[in-house]
Amino acid sequence: MEEPQTNPHAFCIKADVIGSRGSHQAQLLPEIARELNARFAGDLLTPFTVRAGDELFGILTNPEAGFQAYKALYALATARGLPFYVGMGTGSVDLSASADAELVNGAAIWLAAEALDKLKAKAENELMSRQKRARFRYAIVVSEDPAENQVLQHFLYYIMSRVMRRTELQRQAAALKEAHPDWDNLRLYRALKGKGQEVIAAENAIANFSKLLRRGDYQLVRDAEEAFLYLLNRFCGGE
Repeated sequence: MEEPQTNPHAFCIKADVIGSRGSHQAQLLPEIARELNARFAGDLLTPFTVRAGDELFGILTNPEAGFQAYKALYALATARGLPFYVGMGTGSVDLSASADAELVNGAAIWLAAEALDKLKAKAENELMSRQKRARFRYAIVVSEDPAENQVLQHFLYYIMSRVMRRTELQRQAAALKEAHPDWDNLRLYRALKGKGQEVIAAENAIANFSKLLRRGDYQLVRDAEEAFLYLLNRFCGGE
């Protein structure tokens, strides 16, 4: 079957390394691109590619896949201590000429570029101002309507403010729970780094894992992510 020439609900990610001049941190980008491409192989319109030496660029088929890729990028960047500006945009992309990262065109790409520019420019509001000293800065633009963009940006800030304040163990617990929803809390606790050989009663291990999830706002964040994606799809004309 012939591949469609346009995708009306694509999700573009454009991420630049913060302070890359005079730094060797951008050397980590090909490794991150490979990991993202392997994980999201079935959802990519344009594979993640390193452009201009310090920019990571990729386009996914829909907002759900795009948001999961954004979350994966945050986890990879955090694990490597790599600071990023991350701009995201949704909309159509034209694949009629090429799906090459240097040639593909469309609204999703323009909007992601606009989001990236907002992060690098003088803060236009309190929400952007609060990100100025962060090592991972993010913005999303989905339309020409500032109100729609502002709603989603505030929602994303609500989510990320909770995710970013998690401890290392809380991050591990949340990642394990999301990756293995069918595992019980005992198995999940044993999978935590350094906990597999720990001598602890099963009931205490279960209680400890539940406590890690609760203190890391795991369910609160998951519920917020579902609501965020609902709004994102509504604004983007999705089902």
